[in-house]
Amino acid sequence: KQCLQGTRTEVLSQITDWVNSTEDDVPRVLWLSGNAGKGKSAIAHTVVKWFSDAGGLGSCYCFDQDRGADRHHEKIFSTISCSV
Repeated sequence: KQCLQGTRTEVLSQITDWVNSTEDDVPRVLWLSGNAGKGKSAIAHTVVKWFSDAGGLGSCYCFDQDRGADRHHEKIFSTISCSV
């Protein structure tokens, strides 16, 4: 469920720059949002794979728009806690 080779390169580059930034004013949470079917999950899974392979810490939580139970903040934070 990752991006195909050579696709979404601009957004992936922006995310990589964000992750590697050492500036104090850079937010430490990235919220990737957009319409259904636009590749958010593929982008997120690609980034998680890259940084997992590099030994980095990170987490990915994907909402299913049809499952209201997925949209509770308690589930987001427990997932992130278990991931890192």
